[in-house]
Amino acid sequence: SLIQNVIEPAVKAGQYVVILGEEWHTSWSMRLISDALYYRGIRDRVVMLWNANNTYGFDRIEWAALNLASTVTTVSRYMKFRMWEWGQNPIVIPNGIPPEAIIDADPAVSARLRSAAAAEHMWFKIGRFDPDKRWLMAVSAAALLKRRGRSVKLLMRGGREPHGAEVIGHAINQGLVVRNSASPANAAELITLLTATNGTDVINLTTFLDDSLVPLMYSACDAVLANSGHEPFGLVGLEVMAAGGIAVTGATGEDYAEAYRNSVVVETDDPVEIVTELAALKEKPRLAAHLRRRGRVTARDYLWPKVIGQLMLRIDFAAERQAVSRPAEPAPRKPPRVIRAAVPRR
Repeated sequence: SLIQNVIEPAVKAGQYVVILGEEWHTSWSMRLISDALYYRGIRDRVVMLWNANNTYGFDRIEWAALNLASTVTTVSRYMKFRMWEWGQNPIVIPNGIPPEAIIDADPAVSARLRSAAAAEHMWFKIGRFDPDKRWLMAVSAAALLKRRGRSVKLLMRGGREPHGAEVIGHAINQGLVVRNSASPANAAELITLLTATNGTDVINLTTFLDDSLVPLMYSACDAVLANSGHEPFGLVGLEVMAAGGIAVTGATGEDYAEAYRNSVVVETDDPVEIVTELAALKEKPRLAAHLRRRGRVTARDYLWPKVIGQLMLRIDFAAERQAVSRPAEPAPRKPPRVIRAAVPRR
């Protein structure tokens, strides 16, 4: 079991043990593990954290028992406020991205992609087909832009959720030309697809999109629409910044997003807001370049090595609250004593 094979040997070895559970379905496990540790007399050697990454299943959680067993955390101030509705006051520890997410896209390839799109506005949106992601808002913004006489190319990659049919139907009803296509395997195939779809407003990618291609699309597009109405943290927006793209985020859990400093932040579900903001960036290329630069700086602040540093400080706090005894730290090694031989004077 977890306790016999992992926790007890670690405690005997004098190691600092931390258990982190996440989401509603692990809440009962945290209580059971805590009770089992008490029975074995080692509860005071283990720090237990339970993290909420979304509001799913909150109605199934026994909050009082969970708080006795662990310290409750979450990923953003927005989630902290949402959890106040449930009588909880969690500690905020942000999500992070790996160092490999900081990518310098080939500017020549990005330029070829924009040229192949042959549109004044090139946008990208990726995520589940969920109403919380505000797909209808994004599609409506593209349609509004087209009615104003501007050309737009919206690349979309959703999932298999039923809401996808509603999104595609809405796009067609709004007067947008939609083409469904398998996802390209590389940049060359994407350029070919864009070239072959001149006159198409929306390209709906229907198959798996290779991870290596996504950052390039983030960087090449004028904007990536991560305009969710409910986002516990918003990892996509941060990944867009890491790739040198311009993220259009919502105004919920995206604590890292600062309007006009490192991103575009939409405050409403009105598609006019997207059109207005992105039209302004077209008129102010220096501002657009500034958002790309500052976004990269922000993304570096959320690399996992830095986030883990924050996590460790919070673990120390949780250990104090749970009366956990930290293992004794090894005594610092004394530097070797240097003995200098006396040299007789002549």
